[in-house]
Amino acid sequence: MDILIGPSTGWLYANNIFQITKQEEILQVAGANSVEICLGDWWAYFKRRKVYEEVQGFKKFCYRSLHIPNIYLSVVNDDLVEIKNISDQQEIATVLTHPIKAKGEYPRKSYQYMVTNGVPLAIENMDNLAKSGKDIKELENLVHEFDLRFVLYV
Repeated sequence: MDILIGPSTGWLYANNIFQITKQEEILQVAGANSVEICLGDWWAYFKRRKVYEEVQGFKKFCYRSLHIPNIYLSVVNDDLVEIKNISDQQEIATVLTHPIKAKGEYPRKSYQYMVTNGVPLAIENMDNLAKSGKDIKELENLVHEFDLRFVLYV
């Protein structure tokens, strides 16, 4: 099995590289064979989602994941439709989010809703500075409870 190496487009956005074709070029020159398409926070998500639904460029990479905004309480049907549209358009293998507690609880209903509706959902652990999403036992329980995938944040 080949090793998959590819940064997040979030890093490119953070460095003011907004043009999708430029992002693709940088990733290819760097030797990336995969990419994490980052929708950012909910504000950025509304700006970026249509671009990703229309662009074909990232299909050159053998593995594509989609980093959706953090889910705090609930994912509604409109969100699910948008996530599925981008996932289908970009042939996404994994949709990931950070597991964040709201009012002391993880958004279990949202995870169940997404998985039940065919989203290949993964959770990505948080760093030690985060208030939640870093306890190994809690993450393990979520993975098993909803048959989620796990992405290691390094």
